[in-house]
Amino acid sequence: MTIAKTTNYRFSTAYRKSPIDVRFHQSYTKIPNGCWNWLGATSFKGRKWSYGIINKDKKPYLAHRVSWELHNGPIPKEMDLCHKCDNTLCVNPDHLFLGTQADNNRDRDLKGRKAMGEGHGKYIHGKFVNQARWRTRPDGSRYYFSGN
Repeated sequence: MTIAKTTNYRFSTAYRKSPIDVRFHQSYTKIPNGCWNWLGATSFKGRKWSYGIINKDKKPYLAHRVSWELHNGPIPKEMDLCHKCDNTLCVNPDHLFLGTQADNNRDRDLKGRKAMGEGHGKYIHGKFVNQARWRTRPDGSRYYFSGN
């Protein structure tokens, strides 16, 4: 078995062993609106928004949190790190602010990003669905219930 060699610096041992601040500043691109969009690995947990990830001390960390710590110091335990720009891939420390979960929820609501109406997860096929989607017949077989 042969091992494929790559010329991409980001996959090299030298890159992995370089300091976190060097790796961080090589892993984003600046876009016209001022965001620094993360180009490295991202988290994706079944939703359309994902966050950048960077390894620090052999553990994965959220890139926007690493950005804040590199530029502003540690994040207090009781605080969240929120995006002013609502771009989850943005790691620009000027676009981040410390806040509680309540602050983050209030920011979401003021910007009109709360899931309502057709954007709500319970809104399927033109109507709200509050009942279970799968039903069981008397004979024990299961079927999909569309709510009609």
